[in-house]
Amino acid sequence: MKLLNAQTRIQNDDIRVVMDRLRAEHSDYEIDTGDAGRWEFRMHYGSLNASFDDHGVLVRVAAQDETCLSYMKMIFAGHIAAHLSTTEGLRWHGDGTDAGTPVFFREISVLSSTRLSPHMQRLRFSVRDLGRFAHGGFHVRLLLPPAGRQAVWPIMGADGLIVWPSGEDTLTIRVYTIRALDVAEGWLDIDFVLHPGAEMPAASFAQNARAGDIIGMIGPGGGGLPEASNLLLLGDDTALPAIGRMLEDLAPSARAEAFIEVDGPQERVTLSAGENIAVRWLY
Repeated sequence: MKLLNAQTRIQNDDIRVVMDRLRAEHSDYEIDTGDAGRWEFRMHYGSLNASFDDHGVLVRVAAQDETCLSYMKMIFAGHIAAHLSTTEGLRWHGDGTDAGTPVFFREISVLSSTRLSPHMQRLRFSVRDLGRFAHGGFHVRLLLPPAGRQAVWPIMGADGLIVWPSGEDTLTIRVYTIRALDVAEGWLDIDFVLHPGAEMPAASFAQNARAGDIIGMIGPGGGGLPEASNLLLLGDDTALPAIGRMLEDLAPSARAEAFIEVDGPQERVTLSAGENIAVRWLY
């Protein structure tokens, strides 16, 4: 597969110190190049190469798709922003350099709402171009616009970082698990734990959602099904969506034992079953 590539050059008196910090933070991913003036890192989303000269550093990132390439740019640009307090002069050239809507963003619309248990609500969303969300992690970030306002979605800056709406357009962001999805049909399910309390915007949205309601989503990310022949899964109700998806994706040759703590028998939900799956509910 041909890799996508982008590069940027930074000239700053403090860049070597900043790059040394990046090297220390990502030492587990460094590949020995045999050249003190050239570093290489192979990370989960792609690779990063840094070449130094008397004028600064040339950084190249590469990845298999646009989403991973954007993540690599964000990793580097985020480090620069954190340690230099600015990304002035950081501009990417090559693949995926167009500013605008993030390639990993989707506007999603509620199709249906189902109460699974007294404290668990499942929303099914209609989503365009869902294929990229079928791999690369179970987790997404849901973007909830302020009630009563037209949504303003994030855009990408020329430095590769997300530019978020602010002020009255500030979005509420929460991390959730894709419980199930159908790429061909264009839908995904997300389960929401209905936590009690007034300051629970995602739970409130899920409880009151109606068909046609629109929110945003970015991703995917996080972990997925571990590559192991025997799995021990531990969690409470907030882990149920991830545990449920892992059990569904479990290979017939693998085994899994799950211990799940919930408030009572009424909070149990249907999970995949089989001779290779054991579920223990704890109250």
